[in-house]
Amino acid sequence: MQMGTHSLVLGAFLGLLCVSSVLSQVASRKRVFTDRTEELARRAASGAGDFYGRLDAAHQAVVALDSVDSLRSIDSAKLCQAASNASVIQLEDAYQSIQVYSRLRCLNAKISSAAAEVAVHHLATADNVLAAFQSINVLSTLHQAKTLSQQIDAPQIERIIHLFKNLSSSQGSFKLSSSSPKRSILATGLVYRTLADARALEVSLSDETEGIVEEIRASLAQVLKVSKGGEALLALSGDEDKVHAAAQLVIGAAAIYDGSAITITASQLSGAAQLLGGAFHVGSLADAAAVGPALQALTTSPLPSPLLATLASPRIKASQQDTVGLTVMDAWGQPASVGSVTVHSSPLEASSKGKAQPSSQTLQAGSSSGEYLYSTAHLHSHPGTYTLTVEVTDASGSPAGQSQLMLTVSDEVQLDSISLAFSDGESQAAINETLPYPQALGTKSATLDPSQTLKVSLAMSAKHGSKSVVPQQRMLRLTSLSNKAAAAYFNLKPSKLKDNTYSVSITSTSLHKQAGSQDGAYSMDVLIGDNALDVPVIWPLGTVAVSHHSSDEPQTGLAATEALFRPKPEIVHIGRAPGKRPLSVVSMLFTGLALAPLGLLYLMLSSVGANLKGFPKGGASRLAAIAFHGGILSILGLYTLFWLKLNLIQTLPWLLVLGVFTTVAGYNALSRLADSSIKQQ
Repeated sequence: MQMGTHSLVLGAFLGLLCVSSVLSQVASRKRVFTDRTEELARRAASGAGDFYGRLDAAHQAVVALDSVDSLRSIDSAKLCQAASNASVIQLEDAYQSIQVYSRLRCLNAKISSAAAEVAVHHLATADNVLAAFQSINVLSTLHQAKTLSQQIDAPQIERIIHLFKNLSSSQGSFKLSSSSPKRSILATGLVYRTLADARALEVSLSDETEGIVEEIRASLAQVLKVSKGGEALLALSGDEDKVHAAAQLVIGAAAIYDGSAITITASQLSGAAQLLGGAFHVGSLADAAAVGPALQALTTSPLPSPLLATLASPRIKASQQDTVGLTVMDAWGQPASVGSVTVHSSPLEASSKGKAQPSSQTLQAGSSSGEYLYSTAHLHSHPGTYTLTVEVTDASGSPAGQSQLMLTVSDEVQLDSISLAFSDGESQAAINETLPYPQALGTKSATLDPSQTLKVSLAMSAKHGSKSVVPQQRMLRLTSLSNKAAAAYFNLKPSKLKDNTYSVSITSTSLHKQAGSQDGAYSMDVLIGDNALDVPVIWPLGTVAVSHHSSDEPQTGLAATEALFRPKPEIVHIGRAPGKRPLSVVSMLFTGLALAPLGLLYLMLSSVGANLKGFPKGGASRLAAIAFHGGILSILGLYTLFWLKLNLIQTLPWLLVLGVFTTVAGYNALSRLADSSIKQQ
């Protein structure tokens, strides 16, 4: 499309989007998608109004909004008026223009003829899937709108279908072109869409070509069964964007599926529905143009509609909840009634100790449509994270979808007691006691040196009587009080002799490996954390004095070197005391004297007869004069701010900007004034 036409068309389209209808109280995915798409279109229309090269934005917005029946937010009359001056010179321009104007129902003979001419030319030379799709789509759209004047011959269509056969693979997918070594789900979806558009042209094909078409259509079932679990393979190595690839696959499948020759189940599309349904909060118009039509196809086309499940909360407290809500919905997030819902639960890690065994449960319907209640009573005594496989069937008993959800059952931890002991060989040192939670050592402390070992033993259990909880993180942390960077973490390992007991032994050597040779007081804290715990536990135990050398040994070697180069205390400088200042009355007097010339300036201007009669009356001359005087006033204001609070470094950049602006504005104003004087003479 020509440069001027781009600006005209896009300016008319993107500048005329209006606010959509009032939001419903509970925003569905469809409502959020619609609002988001309209907001993206409004953003594209903001700025200086330069929309050159943005026909793609108009096309993307129209396609996306049309998928949710929201084209009413466009002033189609003005946009179609701009289309009357359009000139098509590229295939992509032809494709996007025809998509926009056909959806707005304002195709005219001029643009239809130009687009058809471009499409026919590229149809004869197309050597890749994208060019073939755009060419045939343009012709098919014009044919259905009854504005196609050219005659499309069967050999032209057959050449494209044979091209597709050469680009196909044994797995049913396609490459974008013969030069591309990688298969692509995006190309596969475009091939399906092209076949549907070619069928709409009502061109009689040879028996051989019809056989190729049926072979390609039949490959759809193969593509949808490639991945594990029977779901569609949503992306291949040749796809740069998984969402766009999945969207084209779904749109293409809806275009060629008629329920007769191809057998597809809703479960095979559940993966695509989950991916596309989760992308409803689109980040660009390109995403909107892909996601919107794909979700529309999953919910309104002849394709089996996949149903998804979502939990009301992915995390529950074992002590407070016996059930958790589960909602079954379509790809747009609308609640749906189904035949049955079965949930299979299993621990996230198959070898996890203390987790509930895998189980199955058929859910009872809740009070609202699409709502079901999942009982979690059997998981209460086994906190942890579980994988829920939700299988949904429709009213006839056929599989309608399968979803993988994560549910965390949390609990609180009861720390019973902790034992601390310092030993020297077989003898016990100053500390050997058991502390109940959350008691600390208090003022009592001990020294850990190379001759001693600190032994820690922790007893704990779940708060509600479970004896199976094994927190993932069980650590004893030692942190230097003088240097917080010097810290060490020691894992409390399960005891082989006693259940729910964890222990660790620490020496100065093991501490040195993590914290270095930092001597002095260290704080001791027990850290307990796990995804299945309501809140992490931090138990301060007190302090221990650490020495990496024996008391009778001088501090030499690496320890002495580190002590020499430790950070020294911060030096605080005291600046010169401020000098005495004059009285405020004196300052105000001199301020008045400094401002006195302004009054003198006013009197002098009055005496010479200054007035505004010579000020330009209107047009560009008046704007230039206002800008010039405004620049002078801005500079004076900047001087005032400099005097009050700004420094020179802050003032100079602004002065440069205002100076350049005032100079340009003054030159413009004086030039226009001189031109006006010459014209009057």
